[in-house]
Amino acid sequence: MSQWFTLVNKKNALLRRQMQLNLLEQENDLEKKYEMLNMELRAALSVEDWQKTEEQREKEALLLTELVAIVDKRNE
Repeated sequence: MSQWFTLVNKKNALLRRQMQLNLLEQENDLEKKYEMLNMELRAALSVEDWQKTEEQREKEALLLTELVAIVDKRNE
């Protein structure tokens, strides 16, 4: 019986560790996406407003929306 409890405790510890690693992986993925979107947004913002097409303005707004969504997910 003691061995069974030991095995159950080890299993639970492994499950907790797996959950922690999954969270770290998700945070890492979000950080990479954030950096990529941030670079794209900076490039879009480097163009003067009067030189932008409507498509560029829409892309800029979409990038900003996605960036805010990623920040919200990271805060969760």
